[in-house]
Amino acid sequence: MNRFEVLGKVSTKPALKYTQGGTPVLEVDVSDTTKKGETYVTQHFIVKLYGKLAEDFSEHLAEGTEVWASGEYERRQWRGRDGTSHTAEELNAAYFRITRRPHEIKQPIPEDQL
Repeated sequence: MNRFEVLGKVSTKPALKYTQGGTPVLEVDVSDTTKKGETYVTQHFIVKLYGKLAEDFSEHLAEGTEVWASGEYERRQWRGRDGTSHTAEELNAAYFRITRRPHEIKQPIPEDQL
């Protein structure tokens, strides 16, 4: 098994869903922006929480919340009906933490710390 960690901000408020078997699932879009030369590059990861972990965090995540997740990484690739290829970077979280809430972020991070 591989282990992967991601630290970033919640891009959109996630919605709690359920599998056909009744297991709670929370898909969290987490983005991280880094500086590459003179440009900024943003990567998006879908962090999936299951069961009690999904239920516990479903009401506490808002856009801009900074989170940390650790778990198994998976890259899915597929072709859409129009022939376009798609890729999804996914993390099935075993561990998940809120590191900062949006109201706790008072100022932008200086460029030399990105």
